[in-house]
Amino acid sequence: MASLEKEMRVRFEFYNTILDRDEVETMHANLVDEKEGFYKLDNIPFLLLFFKHS
Repeated sequence: MASLEKEMRVRFEFYNTILDRDEVETMHANLVDEKEGFYKLDNIPFLLLFFKHS
């Protein structure tokens, strides 16, 4: 059975409290349900903060 998923990019606009500014992120996703607006993200980037222990 053929997959009906459609590859696309999803744009997220948000306020970054760490950098104190508006940000825009584009992520690759597959359209799961066009009527409901559901997407499956290919990957989710994350921020790693490293703290020096004394």
